[in-house]
Amino acid sequence: MNKKLDELSVDNQVSGGFLFARKGEILFRKVVGKVHVHRDDLISSQSPFNVGSVSKQFTAMAIMLLNHQGKLTFDQKVAFHLPDFPYADIRIRHLLNHTSGTIDYEKLTDKHWQIRDFTNQDMVNLLKRFTPDLAFNPGARFD
Repeated sequence: MNKKLDELSVDNQVSGGFLFARKGEILFRKVVGKVHVHRDDLISSQSPFNVGSVSKQFTAMAIMLLNHQGKLTFDQKVAFHLPDFPYADIRIRHLLNHTSGTIDYEKLTDKHWQIRDFTNQDMVNLLKRFTPDLAFNPGARFD
């Protein structure tokens, strides 16, 4: 596997971090390739990545666990937990169900963010600073 990953990396066919473990024991670990296909920066085990939609199911499950533990409810306003969140009518349920009406965050970052990486707090700060109009009223439709 080690040799094959090296070959694929040289040909720009694969980039990423690979980890195989069983019962807590690491069997194989390797990082190969470039951070971006059009750049020469090599990936390291410390390279940050915008995981985007990959994290949605984990975030949703974490929210469900917090609800189960009584630490939040689905119908609470997001601003109750994130005081800087600029949309007073958006509830946790709206975010979980993609019915909040918020715009695609990349439209906001493309226009107002010059740094390659940003954190969740950076995103909340951008929303607070620019507060783009919602695409529709929270709960009105799915998008």
